[in-house]
Amino acid sequence: MLRLLLFVTAWLSLVLAEHKGKVYKFPEGFRWSTATASYQIEGAWNEDGRGLSIWDKFVRKPGKIIDNSTGDVSSDSYHKFREDIQLISDMGLKEYRFSFSWSRIFADGTPNSLNPAGVLYYHEVLDELISHGITPVVTLFHWDLPQGLQDRGGWLNRDVVDWYLDYAKFCFHEFGHKVQYWITHNEPIIHSTYGHCGLWGEHAPGGLKEHCDWAPYVVGHHMLLAHAYAYRYYHGTRGLGKGKVGITNHVLFPIAESQDDEKVRDLVLDFSLHWFNHPIFKRDYPDKMKAWLAYLSKKEGRSASRLPEFTPHELDLLSGSADFLGLNYYISMIVRTSSKPEVNMFGMDAPAKLWLSKKWMPVGREHSWIRSHPQGLEGLLDIIREEYDNPEVLITENGCMDTPGESLEDVTRIRYLGGHIAAVSKAISRGSKVAGYTLWSLIDNFEWADGYTNLFGVHQVDFDSPNKTRTPKKSSKFYADVVRNNALTWNS
Repeated sequence: MLRLLLFVTAWLSLVLAEHKGKVYKFPEGFRWSTATASYQIEGAWNEDGRGLSIWDKFVRKPGKIIDNSTGDVSSDSYHKFREDIQLISDMGLKEYRFSFSWSRIFADGTPNSLNPAGVLYYHEVLDELISHGITPVVTLFHWDLPQGLQDRGGWLNRDVVDWYLDYAKFCFHEFGHKVQYWITHNEPIIHSTYGHCGLWGEHAPGGLKEHCDWAPYVVGHHMLLAHAYAYRYYHGTRGLGKGKVGITNHVLFPIAESQDDEKVRDLVLDFSLHWFNHPIFKRDYPDKMKAWLAYLSKKEGRSASRLPEFTPHELDLLSGSADFLGLNYYISMIVRTSSKPEVNMFGMDAPAKLWLSKKWMPVGREHSWIRSHPQGLEGLLDIIREEYDNPEVLITENGCMDTPGESLEDVTRIRYLGGHIAAVSKAISRGSKVAGYTLWSLIDNFEWADGYTNLFGVHQVDFDSPNKTRTPKKSSKFYADVVRNNALTWNS
């Protein structure tokens, strides 16, 4: 621990020296936001007619959650949403990204199980936001598929495209007069891989090892189609279409260890950035990814590629089906060509080894999955600008977990956030159309497979107190200052 603290102290000194006295400005109207997700904060898992989601079942499987916790109560935002919205307002934010729980609206995932109490709840949340002058950004699917649909095959069943469209249609019509920004899916790459490959088994619904070679590609394929149909419905229906619809993708920035690793680095970039963006912005899956999977499939004796193909009609639906690109960024990784690739969701079938550089600032515990590398976010925005003809980008998540020993004085988080906010400003100065930045997360909450061992909130939650007391961390004031000034200033 002492070695880690000494390293962090030295790194922070370098950061301060680099940025001291600099001001990173943002355009007028830049959208500052924070974010949460329904299963992670709401609790009330079996109240007021809510149906079970795949996470309600998954957390009860032995060994799946590191601290054996659940999201049954979590931050109890179902009952405390007004308090949470006041926290957002206190920071001066005018936007909030959150997700609807599909099974709180349709208990079994279908319109036949409509839950009026759940609908009323989200109306109350939206009304409270609007009364505070806060624009809602709603994610329709943040990994919590209704268990009733999972029992019918979930995202592996092609019918899920129709199930999702029914849900999206209802939400568009029911809440469309209050919501102008919609996100169809959060991080389909994570749900496709971590949720459906038994080599990891880290996320609901949990996959089988023998399914790893094909299931993630089928799930991803269906999620893209569901996105496309929802987008076309929204913009093709009279009375709707006044807002914007996008998708949020989790992307890492791969860095070749040497010139000899550039080709495999490009392939890893296909599996990370381009897998779920190319079909929308370039009409189809990336060529190198398609060719590589076709090669592997033939080598394995398969009659067709493990990567499904879109029909011409589906390609038409997908092409241009996003008014903005949501980007979640946390890490970069070093890439080396390897004949025995390590299993990694960002380079599933690529012949690559990926790891975090020890030169980057550590965040969280000693073996955390995050190390700070703001240059990666800057680099991704540069690639998106050039590769996709400079679309509107919304940073929909960026943040880090607590570092031990800091508690409310979370200076490591402040340095992480400051470095990445500066990176966004620099990308904008080079022409990237970044419309806003969203900090993850508003409050401490259930962090999926990590349970409550990694906490990302800028407000601490006392999970042991009956009231789940919220207390601002130092980072919340730091972020409020950035928002108020519409600029980042390094004064230290």
